[in-house]
Amino acid sequence: MRGHPTGRTHINSRHPSAPCALYIVRAGCGSLKVGIAADPEKRLAELQVANPSELVLVFKSRQFEREICEQVEEHIHRELVHHHLRGEWFACEVAFAIETFHASLRWVRARRGELGHRKTEQRSRNLGRPRFREMIAGAR
Repeated sequence: MRGHPTGRTHINSRHPSAPCALYIVRAGCGSLKVGIAADPEKRLAELQVANPSELVLVFKSRQFEREICEQVEEHIHRELVHHHLRGEWFACEVAFAIETFHASLRWVRARRGELGHRKTEQRSRNLGRPRFREMIAGAR
């Protein structure tokens, strides 16, 4: 945190506890981008500048700490690997991507609970894949 010229306290948006949301954007061709941002609508506008097709924000999660969003995003990207196009873009149905988000969030929360309150980098290294498929199967 640092002082703001107006006297307000400002939290760096990259700080692990800064508020952040996961978003899913659909391009005109149907591909999906899964990412995180402090302000998904602002991020959509930034992405639109460099994209010739219309982009639509099809999903936005509630705000979480950035650290949680990063872990959920990483897990979603791993789970969608068979649908990967390029970068953070995937070829799958919106409903499947949202289902994967919810399952990944449950999985990350469970792993964080098991790991206690260790430092971020220690938790991140220990977030492997065991039991995730079982958690998805149990969620259906």
